[in-house]
Amino acid sequence: MRIYKYEMTDVWETNRLMMKRGAKPLLVKAQHGVLCMWVVVDPTEDDVEHDVHIVGTGHLFSFTGFKYVDTFFDADDSLVWHVFIGSGYGSTGGATTDEI
Repeated sequence: MRIYKYEMTDVWETNRLMMKRGAKPLLVKAQHGVLCMWVVVDPTEDDVEHDVHIVGTGHLFSFTGFKYVDTFFDADDSLVWHVFIGSGYGSTGGATTDEI
């Protein structure tokens, strides 16, 4: 097992990240101004698409089958965001929520 870091660029959009099947998220935090997620992975597993949604406190959201990952504050602590991860789409087949 190893810990990998993945960068996320879209706060208001779905972040589609290619991560190892069975990736286990640990932490979401900004590093040098870039939002990152650290995950435990088995480097021998295949890469699959994972959808990561970031939702602001008080905002409506409608996705189901996603698991809570972490909560983080923006740079000046004025906004609070909540991160959820779920299965992806596309030719890679994606990960099921049971694999996350």
